[in-house]
Order: sequence, then C-alpha cells, then structure tokens
Amino acid sequence: MRLSLRAILIGGLLLTLAVPALAQTEEAASDAATNTYSDRFVTFAYPSAWLVDPNSAPDDNTTAIANSENALQAESIDDFNPGDVQILVVKAAKPFFEGRLRVPLDNSLRPGSALGEIFPPEVQVTTYGFDDGRLAASVTLPDDENEAETVIWLVDLDENERGAFVVIGKTEDVAAAEADILAMAESFVSAELETVVIADGEAQLTETYVNSLGNRRLNYPEGWLIAENQRGVIIFGSSAEAIDTNNIGTLPRGEVLGLLYPAVALVPEIPVVGPETEVTSVVTFFANTGGEAGYVQAGPIETMAFNGLEAASSLAINEVQNHERLVIAVNVGDDIITILAFTPIGTMDDLEIVLDAMAASVEVGEFEVPAPPQAADAETTATEEAE
Repeated sequence: MRLSLRAILIGGLLLTLAVPALAQTEEAASDAATNTYSDRFVTFAYPSAWLVDPNSAPDDNTTAIANSENALQAESIDDFNPGDVQILVVKAAKPFFEGRLRVPLDNSLRPGSALGEIFPPEVQVTTYGFDDGRLAASVTLPDDENEAETVIWLVDLDENERGAFVVIGKTEDVAAAEADILAMAESFVSAELETVVIADGEAQLTETYVNSLGNRRLNYPEGWLIAENQRGVIIFGSSAEAIDTNNIGTLPRGEVLGLLYPAVALVPEIPVVGPETEVTSVVTFFANTGGEAGYVQAGPIETMAFNGLEAASSLAINEVQNHERLVIAVNVGDDIITILAFTPIGTMDDLEIVLDAMAASVEVGEFEVPAPPQAADAETTATEEAE
C-alpha cells in the first residue's frame, strides 16, 4: 500500500464523524464473488474488475487491491481519479495495528469493542454480524480537506484471529462501493493451511533425515527445514522464518518450530533418565515444569501406540507468550525420543497430525551418516522461551 496510512489515521482520530449503515444487495454480493484472492492465510472474494497489487509478496501480511490501475498505483489521495477506491487487505490485524500504526489491538475482544478501545468516544463504531456467526466492525475517518475518507474494518477470521480492511477514496466513491466492500468483508475468512500436505487423513512425509550419529532416521514434510546442533538435538521448522525465529510468540500463523531429542538424556534438566524411564514420565516432566513458564495444560496426558511402540503426548497453551506447545515422547526400544513443538495459538490442531506422523516415523538402527549439518541455534531459542 503506497498511501501514508498512519498519517491518515492519526489525523482522522481528531475528527468527529457519523458512519452510515451499509446495505448489501443480493446483486452486489453476487458481483463481488466473481474473483477470489487466496493464500495460506486468508481468502476473500472481490469484484472481477478489481486489481490485486502484483508486487505483494506471497508471505506479506498485507495485499493492496483497487478498482482501477490508477487507484492501485496512487501515492496520495491527490492522485485519485473520480471513482477510484483502494483497499489494503490486512491478513493479521494485530501485528499491523501494533507494528505499523503503533496502537494496541486486543484480539480477545469483539471487533466493535476492540475498535472502541483504540478510537476516542466521538468516533462511531458500526458493528456487523455475518450469516456464519462471525462479527465485524468499522470506523470511518473523514478527510474534509480532500473530500475523502478512510474506512477501517476489523473482521473475525477465526478464534482469536482478526483481519482488517483499510479503505481509502473520495467520500462519494467509497459510498458507491459500500455494497462491494461489505460483500468482501463477509467473504474474508481464514484459508486452509498449506504448511503440509495431508491426503486421506494422513500427513505426507516425503523427506528423510538421518542424525549425525547415524542411529536415528525420521521423515518430515517437503519444504520443511531440518538441522542438528552440536549436542545432537534435531531442530526442524516449517519455513526459514520459523526455524530462525528469535521469539516463539511471533511465529506466523500456520508455522511450527520444533526440537527432537534423540535420547532422553539430551532433554535439559530432566530428572528421569535410565532404563526404567517411561514415556508418560517424560511428558509429565514438561507438564509439571511448564507451569512456571506460563503453560496451562489443555487436557490430560494422552497415551497411544505408534507402530506398536508406546507413546504419550501433552498439549499446553501459553497465553502470555502467545503460543501452544505439544510434547510427544516415543519409546523406540533403546531409548525415548521426544518432540517439543511450538505453534501460534489456535493452529496446533492443524499440525498435530504431522507431528504425530514425524514421531511415529523415527527409526533406530545403523544408517549412512549424512554430511555434517550446519549447527542451529533454535534449541537455545526454543528452550529459553519454554523456560
């Protein structure tokens, strides 16, 4: 988006306004659904004549769309032609509001209440309820000098996730596009995650990794990154951004960062090491020590069997640090391997099937040792966050 949004927002905060109700017609909703933009974060429908900014990166948090080429390229409202409307589609509202606009956004509040917390009382917040039960809200910030306005939408995507639209144009042009904008907002939903391929209910693990000792082999999804540090701990991530993160709480939606301890003795500070160690003891260790770091258990410890091998798992949520942690322990015969995986809150359900499959794929034996892997620092990062 090429307009100075923060400047527009700051100026608009000082103005009193009234927001007209938007009326959606069946015709407008139908017209607005002719083209669909989608990526791994969100999907939404927009009118077939509208354009998507070709310079938007696939992993960017924002995408600009407009109803004309001129509107898409405009650097200020002065560059708009009659009829031009530009919209910045924000796929994750919280980092946008807090990072770019420097204002806090509470995802636990309803969209109307969240906007009410940001703007002063004289700014009217209009709320909406969609047919699927999701909520949305908008505020309008007029620019009287240019006879223009900025409309900010906050839209439920799914639990504790919000998207946003920032609409800019001359007042009469934004009004003319109201029905299309409402239809776009209602079509704005979370997309299916494409971090992994799952076919017929099973994760597709097409890549193979052997540790530096040649005594552990496991499978993992195509496109994921995997390495090993000097202690022999295996680090894996669903992207370079995930595996290089310095703060687990900032992992993008759908990404996962994980550690695989090939032997129980490699688990830091674990008191239960020896032939009598059980998988439930390992998982219980993380459950008991996690409370001090802000983890709250999401249900009891579960036991299962992977390829006839005893296994156990436990899921915990850290609301302060904004992530979930899954612990999986598997008795592989000569020892216990442990997977510690982290995802943003609300996405572990989508990835647990993959992590279970990775744990189940671990084999013990004598395998050809790969070239020495590049040492990774993710273990330090992840364990520091966990502790």
